[in-house]
Amino acid sequence: ATLQQRLVAYAASLRETTDASEHAFAKAMKITLTPFEPGRAGGKAENQPMIDGYALHASYAGQAGGMKVPYHGVSIFRPGEKPLTDDPHAPCFWTSAAAGEALAATGYTRGGERAFQRGRLQQYRRTSSDGGTVFSADLLTYIAGGAAADTCVYEVRFAGDVP
Repeated sequence: ATLQQRLVAYAASLRETTDASEHAFAKAMKITLTPFEPGRAGGKAENQPMIDGYALHASYAGQAGGMKVPYHGVSIFRPGEKPLTDDPHAPCFWTSAAAGEALAATGYTRGGERAFQRGRLQQYRRTSSDGGTVFSADLLTYIAGGAAADTCVYEVRFAGDVP
């Protein structure tokens, strides 16, 4: 629940392009990012242990492809287990319905949904306070729970581009 709250609070904090800095992201997630390589912008925090056997991986990429805010985010996994997207009986860390409601409460609007890797990607968007950037908070999801299936979040990915 703490990580979920941090992710939603971080999404809510994105009002201006500068709010999505590497430092702000690391501080909000309470992690230390290790540079990908010396002299290169961005970094990662790998295999950060959480409760109930989960771990997280966070990354913040440098500017690329003309984006105003680079891709960055947090993914959840179970170390030593098969990927959540490959396990029909995987536990559910966070339902996409709850995550979507939390993002909507901070001003994000639900966009499209499409297949992505071995799951789905649900798009959420919000325009910056100056109108110059559209922030995205995309939910990468998987189906969990067997017969009583839920759509669950395994990654939240942030970015921003021109409207």
